[in-house]
Amino acid sequence: MSDSHNNLTEFCNWLQLLKAIDRDFEALLWTSHDPTDTLFEHLRDGVILARVGLFLEENLEGERITPASDYFLTTDGATFRREKNINFFLRKCSLLGVKRYFTLKDLERDVNRIGVLRTLKSFSKKLEKKMKKVNPSIVRFDVIPLTEERNVNELDTEITYYMNKTAHRQQNNYYNKRQRNEETEIFYEKYMSYNDQDITPEQKLEAFLNKSSPVHNKILQLRQKELGYQRKFLNTLEKIISSTTASAEISNLGDIFRDLEEILMPLKKLHKRLFDKLLKNVNPGPVFNELKMDFWIYAPFIILLINALNLIEKFEKNALVKQELELIKSDMQKQINLGDSSFPASFDQLFYLPRQHLGNYGMHLSAIIKSAKKELSSDNSSKHVSDSHVLLIKIVQRCMKAKTAMDDVLDYVNFSVGENANKRIIRDLGSQLSQLKISPEDLASDFGSLVFEGKILHKWEKDKKYTNRYMVCMQKLILICHIHNGRGNKIMYTPIRELELHLYDPRLRFNVLETMDSTGDQSLSLTVVITDNNRSPLGDSFNLKCRTTSSYDILKKTLENLFKSSRISSKFHPRHTHDYEIHEVTGDFKKPRVCGLEKCSSILSGQFVVGVYCKTCKKYYHNHCFVTNSPETPYEDGKFMAKAKERDFVHTLV
Repeated sequence: MSDSHNNLTEFCNWLQLLKAIDRDFEALLWTSHDPTDTLFEHLRDGVILARVGLFLEENLEGERITPASDYFLTTDGATFRREKNINFFLRKCSLLGVKRYFTLKDLERDVNRIGVLRTLKSFSKKLEKKMKKVNPSIVRFDVIPLTEERNVNELDTEITYYMNKTAHRQQNNYYNKRQRNEETEIFYEKYMSYNDQDITPEQKLEAFLNKSSPVHNKILQLRQKELGYQRKFLNTLEKIISSTTASAEISNLGDIFRDLEEILMPLKKLHKRLFDKLLKNVNPGPVFNELKMDFWIYAPFIILLINALNLIEKFEKNALVKQELELIKSDMQKQINLGDSSFPASFDQLFYLPRQHLGNYGMHLSAIIKSAKKELSSDNSSKHVSDSHVLLIKIVQRCMKAKTAMDDVLDYVNFSVGENANKRIIRDLGSQLSQLKISPEDLASDFGSLVFEGKILHKWEKDKKYTNRYMVCMQKLILICHIHNGRGNKIMYTPIRELELHLYDPRLRFNVLETMDSTGDQSLSLTVVITDNNRSPLGDSFNLKCRTTSSYDILKKTLENLFKSSRISSKFHPRHTHDYEIHEVTGDFKKPRVCGLEKCSSILSGQFVVGVYCKTCKKYYHNHCFVTNSPETPYEDGKFMAKAKERDFVHTLV
């Protein structure tokens, strides 16, 4: 047999292995091919067999690829790792703004490869059926040959080469449910995450491929240091948790905070540029992308400090606690230059922590703040407790200045919660904001730039409900949007990042500002800036301001501008003209010609259905439509949007 035939046979054998994937997606799959073989020369870019959860992603600067702990399924050394919650995984991928898929390339050129292409297409159909049993809303899998016009990013090629080498080394390990891709994980943790101006991404990659490189040793030393800090941090976190179980252990509190300080200072030195930006309250921007793996530190650190505040409040009458508080105060003032010790007036506008999410010892953060403010304004004997409050709060505040860090922490936590939990959290948040007179506009300004570098700001109304508002809750950093549809009392709850993604192309940057004019009527201003794949403005933008009472006009105007923009090119039919239809759902609603609606009985009166069609071909895109509850607060009904994503994920408008 020829080498080419052997390669083809081997490739088909590999496909047979893929068919063994179980429903829980617990497989780790490796190919056994030599990346230098002729057949796989054409697959060097990375062949993706499915369009959901099986792709690579680059960051805004094009310097990062999604770690292999996310899903890969490629012909050049693939990982297909279990994700307990498939819905969360799909949402997480969409929220990351994944723009690139790797598919088959030029396989149809060779007679032998035509068979491979057919095999892949057949397999993708079978895999699609299997996944749909787990989640009926999964989009259709597809295998699409690419043309020569595709531009391959240089870093993509290098990373693929690395993956190929890994696959070759693991050629005897075809299928192992338990084993993880340790080398790939170490690669991203060790090499691609460090913020060192002296080490370029190319040097990082070279360091991984060449273990004798001096850069390799330098990065390895940095990694070992940081692993030590992280282990120590987790141990300290355990101490805090154990301290909440019995007041007798509270005497360890001073040691705990001294341990935290020992951790914080080396991290500050290790990532000096990052901390400099945080402490200056400057938007860190690309710095966070470079240090993405370290963001998990901030969330538990903040919760830990809040727990400590809780302990101070609960055990402040204990003599041991008073003694420890004096030590804490003294040590912290010596070791950290916190500047002005006056209470941060804006801190109570940052976030509110519901009691139920911290267990029996959970304490409303606002209560702590109020208590600290009250004690600071008096001359009672417990002033040292108040000062300790302030010291700790200032540390938390500094952590919270890393606004975009919260955005990235979401990559590591499952922020999907039940509807009842959402309602409870929103109710608590709304009540607390009313008591503290915290403006949602202030809240938005503190936590802006969470979604596509845009902010949603809202006019503060003392006694009225807001058409929209969003808040941040520190229970696993859940982002929740409180939406009032303006047509009754129906309220929906959904993570705001998910909410905004569903209408706008990831290449769009937008700003929404809800205001009230002199007559007392609300109006909505929408600014959309069109960007390239690196989020750099391309100059095309439009502004829209209209009254919220004319919801249909807002939606229509928004869609018109989006469709007219030369930068928003549909991938359905290249160079063809596309348009849309809007159908407002009323009591006598007649289903439009857009396919798929006849299967849905959950469309409510007052909603809008938008369908897309090709004017050149004079035909509709079947099953491509979406529903909005109101134009200024678009949302996705999975029964519609799932199908809309099957051909073009980037163009999320349909």
